[in-house]
Amino acid sequence: MLSLNRDAFAREPFSAQFRSGLTGQTFALANVHITYGSSVGDRLPEVEALASYWQWLKEVYPDTPRLLAGDFNLRPSHDGWAPLRTLGAIPLITDGATTLGMSEGVWSNLYDNIWSTPGELNITDSGIVQFPKLFESDHVTARDVISDHAPVWFALGKAELTLTAFDGNTYEAANDEVYCINLNHATTEQLDELPNVGPVRAEQIIDMRPWESLQELSRVSGLGAASVRAIKESGLVCP
Repeated sequence: MLSLNRDAFAREPFSAQFRSGLTGQTFALANVHITYGSSVGDRLPEVEALASYWQWLKEVYPDTPRLLAGDFNLRPSHDGWAPLRTLGAIPLITDGATTLGMSEGVWSNLYDNIWSTPGELNITDSGIVQFPKLFESDHVTARDVISDHAPVWFALGKAELTLTAFDGNTYEAANDEVYCINLNHATTEQLDELPNVGPVRAEQIIDMRPWESLQELSRVSGLGAASVRAIKESGLVCP
């Protein structure tokens, strides 16, 4: 059992598991902000502790690709990343800068990043959102009223980043397709999300395809009327 001392971080990391509605890929994403001290030497103990945190994530999210994102206050080329690199993690972003300088148009340090293990996820693109351009703002104003750091991003599969500046009008939610689980096409992992459906029942659902209606799930061993009703009320199954 891996033991992680959370006191190693001045600000505790957070993590959660996600699934892409576009590709169906599941991954664990952790976020951390390295804040201790005012010098690189002060920050190095926290950065070096990320190697243990990376291993802890593997234990908590077994057989799941991991991503570590955040403001690390350390450039990705620094030797302080050696413990994490030894475990196979690499930064998605190696060029450019993410902090706004004090002068107009000046970008300083590449402190914000996303670390991952190559080959575990179908990551097709990544980059930095130089947001002042979106708001037609100068760097000084952007630093004062928004942030002195630019967001970083990554794309899975065929996903593409489209940026649109807020025009000041009332926001209306787009009618995007809602993620749902199709009984005839879902993977074992996706079916496992349904109430009362574990890996064994998920395999049964796959073996008993095709399904004409959700109510037919009562044919699966152990799924009675109450269980099927819980699955329906979850709203996860495609209409």
